[in-house]
Amino acid sequence: MKIKDKARFIIGVIDVLGGIACLIACIYLHRGAKMALTFIPIICGVGEIVQSIETKAQRQKRKEELQAMAKMYGLDKDGDAE
Repeated sequence: MKIKDKARFIIGVIDVLGGIACLIACIYLHRGAKMALTFIPIICGVGEIVQSIETKAQRQKRKEELQAMAKMYGLDKDGDAE
């Protein structure tokens, strides 16, 4: 995996840590009704983290798409350029 957007990744980590801190505070202060609200930043943080990373399969697929486009426009290195 590769982090393609570091700022978004850091925001996601901060969101998850903040949500966990709020969850612990709700448990400690016995505020069960507010506990459901603490999952919102956790879910948003996980979403940000997932959007900011790129897997090897995604990278390979993007590379193949770019090579196909380069071949289509005649810009590829291994093609039949005249």
